[in-house]
Parts: sequence; structure tokens; C-alpha cells
Amino acid sequence: MTQLEAARKGLITAEMRRVAQRECVAPGFVRDEVARGRLVIPANKRHLAGSGGAAPANGHDQTYPDAVVGHPGAAADASLWVNQTVAQRWAVIRDPSVLRGERAPRRLDPTGIGRMITTKINANIGASPVTSGTAEEVEKLEWAQKYGADTLMDLSTGGDLAACRQAI
Repeated sequence: MTQLEAARKGLITAEMRRVAQRECVAPGFVRDEVARGRLVIPANKRHLAGSGGAAPANGHDQTYPDAVVGHPGAAADASLWVNQTVAQRWAVIRDPSVLRGERAPRRLDPTGIGRMITTKINANIGASPVTSGTAEEVEKLEWAQKYGADTLMDLSTGGDLAACRQAI
């Protein structure tokens, strides 16, 4: 079931609860905005790099903690990724034990995009047949993470697309 289908049935999904938590609004508000088509939650688990088009291995939807849990070393007031300093983000990105080898759905932290919520920062990257390659695109990803991008779009059109997207 998609976020839109769930919202139109009056259901509040784990992703909606997480977006509400991040935005400091009621989960019902998120559900209503999704149902009206004014808010989207990009959370398509079947199309994320690393999932290979497969559904989550356990057959269940992702769950998120009820309380905001910070990244390693985050202060209580900086528990959300967006509120962390560049140094705190960089420490997480460079930590080899954090989220390595996880399937994409487990790395997903839902973000709401739409009206009446906080503005989001999107980063666009992509290899082309003429310039850049996988290593450069991964470096761009790290820079986007370091400086707090909420979303990232891979616009690769050349080279080994499968390998590049898997690395990203």
C-alpha cells in the first residue's frame, strides 16, 4: 500500500509518524496533507538503490522509534540530522560501522516534502558519458550529506549506471 492509499483510507503509517515527528506536527496533519496531495513522502522501498527491486526481507513495513534518536555523538538538541553541525555529520559519514551493508529500506529516514512544512534542500548528482564517474559521484554524495541535504537525486546518464547507483 502506498502512502497516498493509506492516507486516503485514514491510516497513519510509520513513515507519516516519523515525518510528523521531524516536522513537529500531528501525525493526523501529515496524513491529511498526503491524502489531499499537498505533501509527499518519498519512501518507495522497491526503487531505492541497494534493494534490487525487492520488498523488505522481513515482509513488514519499517518501524521508527517513538522518540527522536540522535546519531552517535549528537547532543540532545541536535538529535535530528538536520540540526547537527557539519562536524557531527562528517563524523557519522566517515564512521565505517554506521549503516554499512544495510539494505536501502533500513537506511531510509522519511522526509515530507510539501506545503506548510519546513523547506527541504535537494542535491542533484550524476555521471555522464563525458565527465565524472562513480568515485566522483560518491564524493558528491558525501558533500551533500556533510552539508545537510534532505534529499538526493541521481541523474546519471552514462558509464556503468548500475554500479554507480549501487555505490551511491
